[in-house]
Amino acid sequence: MMKRRFEILIGIVIFLVLVTLIFTGKIDLHSGDWQKTRCKAKDRAFNEEISGVIINSYRDSDNHNIKTVEFESFGKMKKSLILHLEVSGIHTELVAGDSIFKPKDQLNFYLIRNGNTRELMLDFDCDQP
Repeated sequence: MMKRRFEILIGIVIFLVLVTLIFTGKIDLHSGDWQKTRCKAKDRAFNEEISGVIINSYRDSDNHNIKTVEFESFGKMKKSLILHLEVSGIHTELVAGDSIFKPKDQLNFYLIRNGNTRELMLDFDCDQP
C-alpha cells in the first residue's frame, strides 16, 4: 500500500515538473514552427520604431500573457507588443518613468533612466540573419 502511494506521488511530481518546463519554455514542443514564429517577431521588431516614456510594463493576462509596454509618445498613449518573444529579459528591466528608444531597422534598444543611457540588443533566439 505504501509503495503504491509512493509511485503515485512520484508520478505527480514528474507530471508537474514536465508541465512547468513546458510552460516556462524550457521544453520546446514546436521547434520548427517556434523558430519561424521567433524570426517573424524579430522582423516585426526590426521594422518598428519606439520612442517615449514608459507608463506601464506588464504581462497582459487578457491577451495570452503577452509582454506589453505602454508608453507616451508626443502626447499620445501607445502600446507595443514587440518584446513578447524577446528572450534577453529587457522587459523585466522596464519601469514606469523610463525613457525608451528603438530606431527603425535596428534591434538596438536604448533605455534611459535617471539620465543614464543603456544600449541593449533585442534577442529573439532566431537563427536566421
